[in-house]
Formats: sequence, C-alpha cells, structure tokens
Amino acid sequence: MSLTNEPRWIPIAPWLFLFVWSAGYGVAKLALESTTPLNLLALRFVGVALALLPFVLIVRPVWPSNLALRDLLIVATFLQLGHFLCIYFGLALGALAGVLALFAASQPVLIAMLGSMVDRRIPSVRIWVGLMVGLLGASWVIFAQGHISDGALLGAVLGFIAVVLLSLGQVYDKRQRPECDPLMIYVIQYIFASFVSVPVAVCFEGYQTEWSSSMIGALSYLIFGNSLLGIFLMLTMVELEPFLESRASYFWCLGWRL
Repeated sequence: MSLTNEPRWIPIAPWLFLFVWSAGYGVAKLALESTTPLNLLALRFVGVALALLPFVLIVRPVWPSNLALRDLLIVATFLQLGHFLCIYFGLALGALAGVLALFAASQPVLIAMLGSMVDRRIPSVRIWVGLMVGLLGASWVIFAQGHISDGALLGAVLGFIAVVLLSLGQVYDKRQRPECDPLMIYVIQYIFASFVSVPVAVCFEGYQTEWSSSMIGALSYLIFGNSLLGIFLMLTMVELEPFLESRASYFWCLGWRL
C-alpha cells in the first residue's frame, strides 16, 4: 500500500489503534479477576475463532500453500501466543495496566527499529529518542506510584518482552509476506493459537472461570475490539512503514497520556 493511494482513514489509524489496543490491558486486568491467565488466553482465542467461522463458511477462502502456512504459524507464535501470554501473566503478577499500555505505544517504534536492523540500517535518531522517552516514562510511572514489588517489576518486564515479541512477529510478517487470503490469515492464526492454548490451560490451570456480566463484557471486548479490530489496524499500519517511522516519537507522547 503506497502513501499516495492510502485510504482516507489511515491518518487516524494510529490514534484508533492506540486507544483500542491500550484499553485492552485494563480490560484484561478486569477479566483476570474472574479467571486465570492461561484460561483467559484460551477463551480469547477460541472466541475469535468461533466469531470468524461463519465468515469462512460464507466466503470459503482458498487454503494457503505450505510455505505461507509455515510463515503464518511463526507469526502467530510471536504475535498471539508469546505476546498475550506475557501480557496476561504480567498483569496477574501485579503489573499496572497503564504501564503495559505505555509499552504498547512503543510497538510502532520497535517495528521501525527492528525493520531498520533487518535491512542493516541504523535506526534514526527520532526512533531512539522515542524509545528512550517511553522507557523513562514507564520507569517513572512504576516508581512514582510505588509499584516496585518483585511481582510488579517482573510483570512490567514481561510486558516489555510482550511488545518485543509482537514487533518481531510483525517484522517477520512484513519481510516474508505470506500469500494468503486476509480472512484465512486470521482464521489460521487463531485456530492454531486455540489448539495450543486450550490443552496448556487445562493441563496447568484446569478450568477456572467465574462467569459474570463484567467477565462477559471484558471477554467480548478482547475478542471483537482487541483481537479483530486491533490486529486489523496493526497489520494495516505495518504496511505503511514510512508513515509509522515519521511519527514514531509522537506515538510515545500519545502513550504517555494513555
């Protein structure tokens, strides 16, 4: 997608993405009051897969090649399993949702940085400044609010690792560009994540979920807002690397407000 023929809504995509994605951390924190990290992970992935199933039956998209399938599963391992596993355990350990939301704002910065490194280019000064401002901001929030217990600090570290895994998945996807129907990309990744997360959750935690209106609302947001809309916006922005790089430090400033 070129910058000359991008859709008119693209300029507001970063704002919308940061709102949708960052809000997901507070919503996940709420959901974890009624369930456990691995259970939430499994419920989220199964929910998205079931939400997409009717569209698959109607559209009947073409199954990708084995090479494209391999790339999609690698991306899902980073972007879905690794990222959200670290996020949910970080929140369960006591990490502030606001701190993890601040880390989320680094995702465009890290994508631009990792993309430059893959291309053997030195990241621009703007990107380095954006990264440092964000890390300093997260450190200030942690220490100013007194959340310096071992669990909270470990949770914050897991939150940053989660964003690194997310960025690695997006850079890999951008470099490999697996040829696949857009609908099948989502379906394959979420079905794969479901098949991995469900047995792991049952094995290590068992079924531990107390259903309530807040739990249903939180899970609905994580499925439709975070997983479907958020991932769509993310993949769209990754295709616009110059657009992202030119606004990298600005995203960090927005992350401070969130």
